[in-house]
Amino acid sequence: MNDLEAAVKDRLISGTQGTDFMDRVCLSARKTAEDAIDAASARGGNARQIREARQALARGDERRAAHQFKDAIAMYKDAVSKAEGA
Repeated sequence: MNDLEAAVKDRLISGTQGTDFMDRVCLSARKTAEDAIDAASARGGNARQIREARQALARGDERRAAHQFKDAIAMYKDAVSKAEGA
């Protein structure tokens, strides 16, 4: 992400292109988190941890909507971790 931000700052790509790319990266991270939550649910994982994973996913969605892409990815990573531990 830092290199992408630098590319926008140095005008190597437009801000719109940078935002679109970061959003696509976030969507990929979100899909990974969603898949991990679905897998945990399917295997009958710990309900509390699955609930926490879903909450982290929702927080990631809020961050992504606010264009806080680094924070969104961190929330999605947290969701994966919680789901995998369920």
